[in-house]
This record gives sequence, structure tokens and C-alpha cells, in this order.
Amino acid sequence: TFSTSGSATCTACDSGTYSEAASSVCTKCDGGTWSNASAVACSPCSAGRASSTGSAACEVCKAGEFSREAASTCGSCVGGTYSTASSCNCTGCAPGTFSGSGAGSCTACSAGSYSGAASSACSKCDGGTWSDTGASSCSDCTAGTFSTSGSATCTACDSGTYSEAASSVCTKCDGGTWSNASAVACSPCSAGRASSTGSAACEVCKAGEFSREAASTCGSCVGGTYSTASSCNCTGCAPGTFSGSGAGSCTACSAGSYSGAASSACSKCDGGTWSDTGASSCSDCTAGTFSTSGS
Repeated sequence: TFSTSGSATCTACDSGTYSEAASSVCTKCDGGTWSNASAVACSPCSAGRASSTGSAACEVCKAGEFSREAASTCGSCVGGTYSTASSCNCTGCAPGTFSGSGAGSCTACSAGSYSGAASSACSKCDGGTWSDTGASSCSDCTAGTFSTSGSATCTACDSGTYSEAASSVCTKCDGGTWSNASAVACSPCSAGRASSTGSAACEVCKAGEFSREAASTCGSCVGGTYSTASSCNCTGCAPGTFSGSGAGSCTACSAGSYSGAASSACSKCDGGTWSDTGASSCSDCTAGTFSTSGS
């Protein structure tokens, strides 16, 4: 209580103030303390509460704030931590979550990102990795797939490409090889086929062409040889036939000419000799007959 000069009675101190014996005024409670009416002393605020000077009660700290005992203000939780109402401290966010300053809860990282414990932000997954929502780390893409930075999933490689595990891009198949989608490696073209860079299939060599295994192009048969489609080599023309370069078959020599094996052209018969169509040599004219060259 207190009284002023000439008072007939003493008056009770208001809430938020106090007095000692024989006081002429009541004194306001310091920040971080409080009192009811008629108080002889002020009481400290409990942890998780705070008060300003002259308070009749301590205010509860909000979610995202905290205080120790006898606090005049509530402090704000730093990023990467959180608190519920009336908290005496802030708690670190769990891995896979984050918070800004003054947070009442932590938020899960979005897919394609991750965080460690007590994080104020989530980090994007590197290319070649991925994550679901709320991830504490990113997982490697499997071979045959890829991802760019910040991906929630890995994407299958297209036909004609391949990848190893944890790849951020798919690599084109070399010439002479091919692949289906989601390939972990490219396969060589079989003999009689060929492919260019980044091919999803090997093309069959045409008649008059050939290739060995893993060829990027089909070669052309030289004159005097031929091939059917999808051949691994060229075959020499039989005697009595011939071919030019890139031939799919051999042509019989015309009458009056001849050829040996694997010939690119037929030769005329000499005078005094002759031949039928497809001859490998010329025959002599019999006595009493004659012929000119090419007969």
C-alpha cells in the first residue's frame, strides 16, 4: 500500500506495481516481472513468457518465439529452428525440412531438393540425382536415365543414347553402334549393317555393299565382285561374267567376249576365235571358217 501526505488511509498498489512499508508511492514492476494489486514485490515471468515495465501479467511467447525466465521480451527463432507457443527455446528442424526466422513449424523440402538438420533453406539436387518431398539427401539416377539440377525424377535416355549411373546427360551412341531407350550401353551393329552417331537401329547394307561388325558406313563392292543385301563381304564374279563397282549381281559376257574369275569387264575374242554368251574363254574357228575380233 501507499499514502500521500495528509491521508486518512493507505491505498492498495495497482496491479503491475508494488511497495515496501511506509511508501508514499507504488513502484512499477521491472520488465520481465509482474504483480497483482497490493503486491509487496514483483514476481519474475516464467520461461516462455515475457512482460514490459509495469505489467500485471506476463504475455505468452508466440509460436516462433522463445524466452528464458524473467524476460522482458520474447526472442525470435533463427532460421533452421522453430518453436511452439510458450517455449523456453527453439528446436532445430529435422533433416529434409527447413524454416525461416520466427517459424512456428518447419516445412518439408520440395521434391528435387534436400536439407540437413537445422537448415534455413533446402538445396537443389545436383544433375544426375533426384529426391522426393522431404528428403535429407538426393539419390543417384540409375544407369540408362538422367536428370538435370533440381529434379524430382530421373528421365529415361532416348533410343540412340545411353548413360551410366548418376548422369546429368545421355551420351549419343558412336557410329557403328545402336541402343533402345533406357540403355546402359550401346550395342555394335552386326556384320552387314551400319549406323551413324546416335542411331536407334542399324541400317541394312544394300545389294552391292558390305560391312564388318560395328561399321559406321557400308562399303561399296569393287568391280569384279558383288553382294546381296546385308552382306558382310563381296563375292567374286564367276568366269564368264563381270561387274562394275557397287554391283548387286554379275552380268554374263556377251557372245564374242569372255572373262576370267572376278572380272570388272569382258575381253573381246581375238580374230580366228569365237564365244557364246557367258564364255570363260574363246574357241578356235575350225578349218574352212574364220572370224574377226569380237566374233
